Amino acid sequence: MVALSPVSSVIDDPIYHKRHFFFRLDPQHRPSEKPIFNDQSPSPLDIRQNPTWHDCYLLAPLQQVAMHHPQHILDAINKCGTIVDMQYYPVHYHDGTAIPAGQALTLSMRTDILQCQSRHAYQWPALFEKAFAATQGRGSYNVLLHNDDPSIGLAWILGTSAYTISITRKNKEEKVQHLIELWKDKVCVIMLSKRHAYSVQDMTFENNRWHATLLSPTASSTSGKHHVLQVGTSDLARRIVAYTYAQIDNKP
Repeated sequence: MVALSPVSSVIDDPIYHKRHFFFRLDPQHRPSEKPIFNDQSPSPLDIRQNPTWHDCYLLAPLQQVAMHHPQHILDAINKCGTIVDMQYYPVHYHDGTAIPAGQALTLSMRTDILQCQSRHAYQWPALFEKAFAATQGRGSYNVLLHNDDPSIGLAWILGTSAYTISITRKNKEEKVQHLIELWKDKVCVIMLSKRHAYSVQDMTFENNRWHATLLSPTASSTSGKHHVLQVGTSDLARRIVAYTYAQIDNKP
């Protein structure tokens, strides 16, 4: 059961940050020309991170969920005219662990107030960014301008506890094996490399070793293509500094 958010009115004002405001009201109050989804389904390639923002900790979890558990995203968005009700989970965070603080809440927003500079292919990632800024960021996009733990974004989206595990020289073989086991059990996994988060799109076993395909939330401004990393287990242990995971009850 979804409870009503403490915010009882529709969010119909732009949300500001210290240099610009990103979600401006169209002067003629026209809905955005972009649809929410392509063919009514989210894709990880719909997400194209703004290069001046540092919200990969939210967008990489969104990519992961869109790829492997798209129904969670579809269930979180309920559109009626120019109003969208967004479902989210408030989160408590401490030392690598993000825990949902109660049941799901809803936030109502207008779709004719969207990010003018948004690079996303469709509306749904921008709606999640705005809802995250309005809730976890307490109404400020500043929350998206600094790096943070992907466990926060994953728990906020899914409503289940998420954990970030650091990889060190001493534990790298053990943790990489743990990562592989998580993947085989269809757990949502996010990788961190040099303060940037990647979603794990696939893991395959070839030539007696595992290979991971990692997708970045960033995309080329000209071609729209995303940065993809193909890494084996040895490179995985060398390049990845941490991983974030969350168990999902209704696995496909």
